[in-house]
Amino acid sequence: MSEGFQEDSFNYLLTLRLAPIFPFWIINLAPALFGMKLVPYVVATFVGIIPGTLAYAYLGQGLGTTIDGSGSIVTPTLVAALGVLAVVSAIPIVVKRWKKNKLQS
Repeated sequence: MSEGFQEDSFNYLLTLRLAPIFPFWIINLAPALFGMKLVPYVVATFVGIIPGTLAYAYLGQGLGTTIDGSGSIVTPTLVAALGVLAVVSAIPIVVKRWKKNKLQS
């Protein structure tokens, strides 16, 4: 983690925020421990949290529709929310490959 924050703290934190792999409390502490500046931290956190938050809210709405008694466990809203979560989870992988290809060119 230390190397990632030293190379490019903004993009590294953005990737960590977009990928729901690590617990938030660890991601919140790491930038402070590695000396990340406040402005890049705030911007990366804001941009990185929005997609996941929207996806989870949409997922909650889909589950709410299911619980309310629409009769079906699989609703279009629930399927769409899971699709959005899958896309959000894939963003860091795509960005990493894009950077790798850009550096090789």
